Amino acid sequence: MTDPIDPADDPLATAPVRAPEAFAALLGNALATLPAEGAPAAPPPAPSPAPTDLPPGPVDALLGHAAPAGLGSLEMPERLDLLAALLARPEDDFIAQDLLANCWPGPGGETSRAALAVALNLAHHFARPERLPMACLKAWRLLDPVTFRPALVHRLATLCALARQSDAPGSVLLPLDYGEIELIEYLYETLDPGDEIAVLAEVMTLAGLGDRRLALIRRMPIRARRRLEAVDPPERAALRPGLVRSRALLDHLGATLADPALAQAARHATGDLDRLIATTDTPRPGADGPA
Repeated sequence: MTDPIDPADDPLATAPVRAPEAFAALLGNALATLPAEGAPAAPPPAPSPAPTDLPPGPVDALLGHAAPAGLGSLEMPERLDLLAALLARPEDDFIAQDLLANCWPGPGGETSRAALAVALNLAHHFARPERLPMACLKAWRLLDPVTFRPALVHRLATLCALARQSDAPGSVLLPLDYGEIELIEYLYETLDPGDEIAVLAEVMTLAGLGDRRLALIRRMPIRARRRLEAVDPPERAALRPGLVRSRALLDHLGATLADPALAQAARHATGDLDRLIATTDTPRPGADGPA
């Protein structure tokens, strides 16, 4: 079992899931200009006109200079002034959302490292008084989850650690906002279980999510069924590995969760997934028969 992250440490130095070398090279200094996750955040800067060019220093540290193969592009948005504003701290959540929409007007799937830097910067304020929860959610949804999968894994692990810290006596962190709960759910449902069972299981320990945890478990076979129905029967065998990984996560939850309702829901969902997995081995009726 992987040791939980200590929010007081450098958030990128002690990842619960060891990031690939490319991720470490890209983000080794990504948050060098920000306080550690457990430290008080600096007060927001005084409002000032947005620059037309990216300033040196903090922006360079956030974006980095290396470009590891397969982990994001160096493509920059047309409005560098908007990017600079996002890498500082927008005045409020609505302004930040408008900046994102104008900086990257596309539907999502963004592979730009600049977009990752923005998402990291906004996530630093998670559960703090100055948080921008809906903008943070929008920024992480903007990223291509395949390109930035290591970043999504690390962020989910860090958010779980911070959410647990917010429940501790004397904590300066706040209860989870709606947008922050949505972000945790989005990351949970976007990541393929695979080797991340320990991180995904941590989500089920967050009391701040309440009944949302039960909904996440119950949706797993529903989402799997939709994936199967979206492809032709002869092609469903290709989805079997993903279904098996999801089943492994549910099996782990059913055996380890202390909450009886969550554990029972996981065991029930495991049975549903077993039935779906069985359909990937069933040939289409008439496929082997005479023409």
